[in-house]
Amino acid sequence: MAALDIPTVEAFLLVAELQSFTRAAEALGTTQAAISMKLQRLEAVLEKRLVERSPRAVRLTADGTAFLPSARALMAAHDRALSGEREVQQQLSLGISDHASGPNWCRCWNGCMRCRQIFRSR
Repeated sequence: MAALDIPTVEAFLLVAELQSFTRAAEALGTTQAAISMKLQRLEAVLEKRLVERSPRAVRLTADGTAFLPSARALMAAHDRALSGEREVQQQLSLGISDHASGPNWCRCWNGCMRCRQIFRSR
């Protein structure tokens, strides 16, 4: 199984965002040729063409567009791993007064011990 190279995926993301090999190279402090080679290696590993190259523009192919969310997720996980952060899990708790919700909000509210236990514990 082939492995993805983090700097190569980062180069792909910059090319996708900036739509230019030259600007991506400038952002990474390297050459346009180096970025082009990285993308060629990435395309070889994935066995898919990710970008359409023309003298005037660079555009993502359908495969490139499909790979974009995975590439972003990989970079986000990489950054979290380096910083020691854990993924943030968000939780929302909502309290509703029976005066505001009315008597039919939960049919079992008055008789169900499970509902009473859940709402008392909060």
